[in-house]
Amino acid sequence: MDMTKIQKLNGYFESEIAKCTEKGAELTVEERKDEAVFAVIRGNILDIFKTISSVAEEISSGDEEKFREFFLSKTEQIPQNWHMSLERARAHGDAEAAHIERVKLEAIEEIKATFAQIWEEA
Repeated sequence: MDMTKIQKLNGYFESEIAKCTEKGAELTVEERKDEAVFAVIRGNILDIFKTISSVAEEISSGDEEKFREFFLSKTEQIPQNWHMSLERARAHGDAEAAHIERVKLEAIEEIKATFAQIWEEA
């Protein structure tokens, strides 16, 4: 397996998580608590997928295709509930809950795009 791909992916996660943490802290200091919560949520999604990357690495036993399949399957499987929650929030007119689900879905789309970019580079 090309470890540089996994290293790049994990580097992306670490960098983006740090940015979210920093942004959340700045927004909290500025008393923009709602926005700080959204930064934390985005950071949490990134952290979840950083963990999934570690699990994928462990179970793939060096097989790059197994890593790719496992990781990508989770990028499809996990957000299914977020899509349903978004629809429920919209149906009930809950703008805050809808925005939280959109933040999660935007994060996963960014993760998928970054993953594709890293895998296409090599």
